[in-house]
Amino acid sequence: MMKQRHSRGFVVLGKSLFTRNSRRVNELALRNGLASMWPLREGVDTGGLMSYGTNVVDLFRRAATYVDKILKGADPADLPMEQPTKFELVINLKTAKALGLTIPQTLLQWADQVIECRPGAHLSWCALAQRRCGRWPPRARRPRRFAASAF
Repeated sequence: MMKQRHSRGFVVLGKSLFTRNSRRVNELALRNGLASMWPLREGVDTGGLMSYGTNVVDLFRRAATYVDKILKGADPADLPMEQPTKFELVINLKTAKALGLTIPQTLLQWADQVIECRPGAHLSWCALAQRRCGRWPPRARRPRRFAASAF
């Protein structure tokens, strides 16, 4: 129906029905030449064009500080209600190329992360190229070393 009405894209709502089936939604969108905008980055990781929304990792980190305060004896009713402050823009250039779209350079510079694929790489196994704090290409990460725990 969207194709018949000459739609060029759609915005996905943050419902679990869509997020659970994000890979299928993105496959159908690509097959029909439609761009998809997601509220969370997971939709882009499975082939969506872009997302702009809250950083879920940051939300969990902030929730942990609330739990810490409550466990230390704070009354939950006295704790202030907070809203998300960290949002992220993620763009999938592989999908943009498949749709024949050119993403403006200024938008790419604003993006917190740009997903690019190596030539010949399958869509679901893209190499992530991170564009953070103006560092490009991203620095190689050292493997984490964990201290032996004494349990």
